[in-house]
Amino acid sequence: MTYCLISITPLFVSNLTVEDGAQRKLQLYRAAITGQWEIAAKIHEDDPKVINDRITESGDTALHVAAAAGHTQFVSRLIPIMTPDAVRIKNYAGKDKKDPGNTAFCHAAITGNVEMADIMVQAVEGLDLVTIRGKENNLPLYLAALFGHKKMVDYLYEKTVDGMNDQDRIGLLVTLVDNDMYDIAIKMVEDHPELAIAEDTNGKTAFHALARKNSDHQIAWNDGIDLCYGKEVQEKYTRHQGHLKLVQLLCQDLLQYNDSNISEVNRNEDSQISKVTKSSKHLIFKAAEQGNVDFLTALIGSYPDLLFELDENKRSIFHIAVLHRQEHVFALIKTIGSIKYFLATHKDENNNNMLHLAGRLPPQSRLDVVTGAALQLQRELLWFEEVKKVVQPKYIEDKNKDGKTPLAVFLEEHEKLIDDGKTWMKDMANKCMIVATYIAGVAFAAALSVPSGTDGGVPVLLKQTSFQVFTVADGLSLIFSIFALLNFVSFLTSRRQLEDRHSLPRRLVLGLGTLFISIAALMFAVVAAFFIVFEHGKLGLFVPIARLAPIPVFLFIFQQHRFIGDVFRSTYVSTSMFQPDKHFLLSAYMKKKSLPNSWGTNL
Repeated sequence: MTYCLISITPLFVSNLTVEDGAQRKLQLYRAAITGQWEIAAKIHEDDPKVINDRITESGDTALHVAAAAGHTQFVSRLIPIMTPDAVRIKNYAGKDKKDPGNTAFCHAAITGNVEMADIMVQAVEGLDLVTIRGKENNLPLYLAALFGHKKMVDYLYEKTVDGMNDQDRIGLLVTLVDNDMYDIAIKMVEDHPELAIAEDTNGKTAFHALARKNSDHQIAWNDGIDLCYGKEVQEKYTRHQGHLKLVQLLCQDLLQYNDSNISEVNRNEDSQISKVTKSSKHLIFKAAEQGNVDFLTALIGSYPDLLFELDENKRSIFHIAVLHRQEHVFALIKTIGSIKYFLATHKDENNNNMLHLAGRLPPQSRLDVVTGAALQLQRELLWFEEVKKVVQPKYIEDKNKDGKTPLAVFLEEHEKLIDDGKTWMKDMANKCMIVATYIAGVAFAAALSVPSGTDGGVPVLLKQTSFQVFTVADGLSLIFSIFALLNFVSFLTSRRQLEDRHSLPRRLVLGLGTLFISIAALMFAVVAAFFIVFEHGKLGLFVPIARLAPIPVFLFIFQQHRFIGDVFRSTYVSTSMFQPDKHFLLSAYMKKKSLPNSWGTNL
C-alpha cells in the first residue's frame, strides 16, 4: 500500500473576496504554515471562532497546517484555545470532499514529531486521538510505521495496542518489517502468535515481507575495515539480530500451528495454514535472490522439503544464489553433505546447468560490491571456479540449447567487463607510475644534496641522529618508489590473459603498499631535514611543520581506505567468502526430528 502525505492547499484563494472572514483564514493559514504565533494570536483576538474552522479547500484547520509543517511551539499554544471537537476534525481525502481524511494528530504521526504528538494527547482527555483513524481507515500508529518513524511508533504502540483489530495487526507487522522496526514486530508476534499465518489486505504475510529483505551479510564486504562508520555498523548488526529473531519466532509459531492443526491441513488444502506453507515455496527463491540467509535457514530448518523445491524455470535456491551472486546463500550448499551433488544436477528450461548460470553476468548491484572492473572480474572468476567444484565433471563442457559451454557463456557475457578490466588496470598503473616516478625523483635529488655539505667527502653531520634519520628515510623512499614503479610497469607488459586476473590484484596490493611506504618515508625525510635546518635556535618553526607532515599520509589512508580494503579482500580474503559461517541448513530440524520420508523419493 502506498500512502502520501496530503498537500495542504491555501485558503479558498480562488474564491477570495474582501470579506474579513476569508482574509482572516488566509492570514491564519500563512501564520500556521510559517509558525508565526503572534499573528495567529491577533487573529484569535479578533475572531475566536476562526481557530476552530476549516481554512483550506481540503478541509484543514490551522492545527492540521501547523502539525504538517512541524511547528511544535505553535501547536502547543494553539491547542488550549481550540475545542476538543475541533482537535479531532478530519480533513477531506479527495477533491469531492466526500471521504474523510486525516486528523491533525495523524499529521503529527506522519511527520514523526513525538513532542508534538505528546502535547496533543495531553491536551485532549483520554486516548481517543491515537485511535481515531485517518485516510483509508489507517491508525496514526500505522502511518508512523509507514513513514519509518521508529520513535513515534514506540510512543504510540502501547497507547494503541488495545484498539487494534486483526487486520490492523498484520498490516502493522508487515509495515514494521518493511521498515526494519524489528523490536515492536517481535513483541507483536510474541503477543499474537496467530500473526504467523495472517494476511494483509494485499494477501501478503509477514513471511513475504521478510523474504524481500536484503541480508546484512553482504554489508560485511562493503564495510570491511571502515571504522569511521562504527555507529552505522552497530545499527546494521542490531537490525540483523532483530531480523534473525523475528524469522525464528515466526517459523516456530508456524510449525506449532502445523503440528496442532495437521488434520485441518490434510483435510482442507485451502486452509489458511496450507496457504502460508505453500506460499513459502515461492518465498525461498525471493529470499535466495536477496541473500536472506537467516530467512532460508529458519524456514528450511522447519520445512526441509523446501530444499528440493524448484522455481518455474526449474532452478533450486542455489541456482538462484549463483545467478544473483549471493555467496552466503551458496555457501549453505556445503552444509548439506552429498545432497549438494543431487541439487547441482538440475538444469533449467534452456538446458543451462549451474555452471552456465555462473557464466552469466550478474546484476550490476552485485558487481558493484567491489570497486573497479579488474577486481569485479576477479570476483567473477572466483564464482566460476567455486561452482565448478560442485557440478559434475561432464557439466564443465556441457552445452545449453544455444550450443554454448559454460566457459563460452562466461567469455561472451563478460566480454565488456574484461575490456573494462584491462582499461582500469592500465589507467591505475599509469597514474600510480606518475606518483612513484615523482617520489623517486625527489628522493634521488635529496640524496645528492647532503644537508650542511661534506668535509673531505664525508658528510659534516654524519654522526647526528637527525641526519641518520634523514638518510635512512630518504633511502627507503627511493627504494620503495622504484619498486612500486617497476611493479606498475609489469601491469603494462602483462599478457592480460584471463588467467592473469588472479595475479594482477596481488601485484596491485604490492604496488599500492610500496607506494604508500615511499610516501610515508619521504615525509619522515622531510621532517628530519627541517630539524637539521632549524635545530639551532629556531625549533619553534620546526614543531608546527613536524605536526603537519603526517597529514598527507593520513589523508591518503582516509581517501583510499575503502578501495585499499576492496583490493586487500579481493586478493587475500575473497577465497573464504564461500565458507559457511554459523548457518547450517537443516541443523535445527535434525536436532528435533528425523529426516522426512519424502526425502527418499526426492533423492
